[in-house]
This record gives sequence, C-alpha cells and structure tokens, in this order.
Amino acid sequence: SITASTPVVVYSVYLEQTAVLYVDTCGFTNFDTTLGIWNSACGGGQPIAYNDDWCGRGSSISVQLTPGTYFIHVRGYSTHTGIFELQTSYSCSSNQTAPSDSCSNY
Repeated sequence: SITASTPVVVYSVYLEQTAVLYVDTCGFTNFDTTLGIWNSACGGGQPIAYNDDWCGRGSSISVQLTPGTYFIHVRGYSTHTGIFELQTSYSCSSNQTAPSDSCSNY
C-alpha cells in the first residue's frame, strides 16, 4: 500500500532476453496510481516508461525491454494514498496477442 510515510513502492524484475513487459494497477486500486519503469531502484536512474490514469484511476504500461534488471515504481498521484494490486506479465515476441509464460520458443 501507498501511505504518507511510504509514498512509493518499488518492485524489481529481471529479464533474461528481450521481452514486452506488461504492468498495471487496473485490476484493483482504491486511489489514483501512477506507474513508472526505471533502470534504477531510486535516485540517479532514468525513466523508461510512465503512465497515469490509463484505466480510470489505475495505470498501465506495455514496453519492450532488453535483457537486464528494471524497477517498477508505484506511486499515488500527488498525495493520494491507498491499496493496489499490481499485475505483471510478459511476452517475448511483440506480435503475440497474449503474454506467454516462457520465452524460450519464439
């Protein structure tokens, strides 16, 4: 959850090969969320993708990433706080219509 004392929650994801990463808070949130994908957990990194209000108060990102470690930042817009459910999946081929569980055969 996002609180006044914890204004951002950071998750890490490691990709072994190029993949499209899907991340969203569209399933459940009781406040206005923002999402960011960064190349650093905090400070000094570069933002790769950002979204606010893709699905009502929820946010969604779909971005192709090369192998490496990335950090998903979930924040409340402005000073908003509350609870959320983060959904993630990935696809190894940009032409797949649904995310797959494995990237070994594409």
